[in-house]
Amino acid sequence: MKYIFDVDGTISFDGKSIDPRIIQSIKELPGNPQDIIFASARPIRDLLPIVGDLATGPLIGGNGAIISLNGEVKIMEPITNRDFQIIRKVINSVDVDYIVDGKWNYSARVSQDSFILRQLDPNHLLIKLPWRPSIRQLR
Repeated sequence: MKYIFDVDGTISFDGKSIDPRIIQSIKELPGNPQDIIFASARPIRDLLPIVGDLATGPLIGGNGAIISLNGEVKIMEPITNRDFQIIRKVINSVDVDYIVDGKWNYSARVSQDSFILRQLDPNHLLIKLPWRPSIRQLR
């Protein structure tokens, strides 16, 4: 049997951890630990610190856009260079905060009081790319 857990707001209520009682219950599930799957709107890199050693099976990040199978992170459908350029143009024209996620690294401009800032690379494992990253840098 496969078990799929949404993380934020379902098994993690602070955006940083999972209650030890929930962790213990997950570990006691019957079957293979590889059958336990975690899903999140977060990219894989920001999901890993929360699920920790529970991450033995597949991980689904970015609401299904990014997955990790056997430790290999894959982008399901990469954005085209043309679309990426359009998005950059829109962000620049309206001067909004943004996070552009790649397979592992990211580019971001987020205000210091944004709630998402505390969830963005909490373990400082990544390279924050400048706003003008190429599609190649993000893949």
